[in-house]
Amino acid sequence: MPGTRSSEVGRGPLPGVGRGLLWFVVVVNAIIGLVAVVVSVGVLLAPAQDRPWSVGTGVLVLLGGLGWLGVLAFGFYRNYLHQPPATGRRVTLAEVEGERAVVLPWRTTFLHAPLWMSVFVAIVFGGGAIAFRNQGNPGWWILAIVAVPVVLVLPDKLIQLTRTCRVVMSPRGIGVNGWDGDAWLDWDDVQGIAFDQVNQWTVLRVVGRDGAASWRFRRRPRVLNAITPKGPWVDIPGPALEVEVMALFDAIAHYTRHPSARAELATETGRRRVVGAGTPTA
Repeated sequence: MPGTRSSEVGRGPLPGVGRGLLWFVVVVNAIIGLVAVVVSVGVLLAPAQDRPWSVGTGVLVLLGGLGWLGVLAFGFYRNYLHQPPATGRRVTLAEVEGERAVVLPWRTTFLHAPLWMSVFVAIVFGGGAIAFRNQGNPGWWILAIVAVPVVLVLPDKLIQLTRTCRVVMSPRGIGVNGWDGDAWLDWDDVQGIAFDQVNQWTVLRVVGRDGAASWRFRRRPRVLNAITPKGPWVDIPGPALEVEVMALFDAIAHYTRHPSARAELATETGRRRVVGAGTPTA
């Protein structure tokens, strides 16, 4: 069965980017935030006649610096460097569409940082554009150009956090209830497994045969247009997994190669294989 297996593929985003570079981004953002905080505090504590800015501007710079520290420094660290343990504790057996299946809930922590980054940018640039316009500054539209696209995507980011997303592996096939839509493939229609890069995330892609009769994709409602997959596949974002991605890769490959083993997915044996809890591979 075609597939790409690599021990270097993890659950985190930005594969192939060294941790040194990621730490550099965190440190630079932390320095920028600290400088803004220190300068604004100095301005606010200075005598009124020595202040280069008004108190209101000083407060805005202070809040901006704190936001930069929290969102762009700590948030970046949390999203791209922090690797939560892959315990698989929430992986369960459940009834799904009338059959017993192994269910892997998706984690949402990695969605929080992009959301708060978007909120931060919308507030800073949107608020700046409004302030500049009220002051008659002709450069207000430059800030608005940055803020408007971010404001437009915020509703979809909030909708994503409200959805219950998961991988479902049953004796019949594999599917996902995802951020943007629900997909399904029967095991007999699975042709291969590969890792792909979708935006900034490493995605485990279960690829179906051309014209796979079992493949279906139902787009979930969104404010903006959602892209429909071009082919018969099921995408699982690596950062959403609470199991080691290679354990899941091996389990999918096992059930694709061995039809007689698929009944395990209705039992504890299948759950243990998916989480990599010591079940031997065949």
